[in-house]
Amino acid sequence: TESGHNISCESVVNCAGMWAREVGAMAGVSVPLQAAEHYYLITSDMPEVESSWPVLEDPSKYGYYRKEGSGLMVGLFEPVAAV
Repeated sequence: TESGHNISCESVVNCAGMWAREVGAMAGVSVPLQAAEHYYLITSDMPEVESSWPVLEDPSKYGYYRKEGSGLMVGLFEPVAAV
């Protein structure tokens, strides 16, 4: 704490979102996450898309693909996050 006292507990939930890494570092904990600029598009209805399809990730192309509604969501992110 700011007054120099320690707080002990069995578990901590870090709910800092895109700042989780920095909040973890303040407590001496490494949080293996990195905020990235993210873009996505959602297609119009595609009858051939089935609800059983898994989420497909392609880290080499910085993208993922998954069912969204009656179509697909195509998510893309920057390989190097903005500072």
